[in-house]
Amino acid sequence: MGGVPLLISHSDMSNTIPDKKVTATFLAYLASRLIDFSVEMTAARTIQLAWRRHHALRRAKELKVCSSIARIDFLSIPIFCRHRS
Repeated sequence: MGGVPLLISHSDMSNTIPDKKVTATFLAYLASRLIDFSVEMTAARTIQLAWRRHHALRRAKELKVCSSIARIDFLSIPIFCRHRS
């Protein structure tokens, strides 16, 4: 997610309560990073779902072709046996 930019040194913050402006700046930065992260996650999820849908449809088509080939082979066995005898 990234770090918070260095706006003040750690010695300015030791033994004191942070200034309102510093706190608001840190929170604004954190909020902007979280929003960016949320958009990236949504985009990645959309791509992942589209790929899974595409892969499932392609696999279903392959299985349909394989099952039709198997059905044709199974139906042609008696014809093949009659020709051999």
